[in-house]
Amino acid sequence: MDYRDKIAKTLEKELGRGSAYIKYVLSSDTGEGELHVDGESIRLPAYSFTEMSDIVRSEFEKRNPIRKTMPIGFRGERFISDDKELEIYATGSAGLIEYRVSLRSKEGQHG
Repeated sequence: MDYRDKIAKTLEKELGRGSAYIKYVLSSDTGEGELHVDGESIRLPAYSFTEMSDIVRSEFEKRNPIRKTMPIGFRGERFISDDKELEIYATGSAGLIEYRVSLRSKEGQHG
């Protein structure tokens, strides 16, 4: 089974919403990963935070071409499209990476 395709399919619906919260937990005990999406938990082989973030960003960008990238401290980034933002924030010591999608407010948008 190709887990990357399963992950992409799971993310597709969630990333199409106006707002979404997704988290990926990498367990040092089991050596497995767990993707939490919309109350559902999917056990996966271990993916690095970079690999998982590449999948999430790629799925986000299919519908929302990224226009700008902004750093969030040392651990995160915000990817900005015309209508939505994808925020990626890692807490490596906890084995956790979080993804938040939100609609951009129309006021205060600067090309």
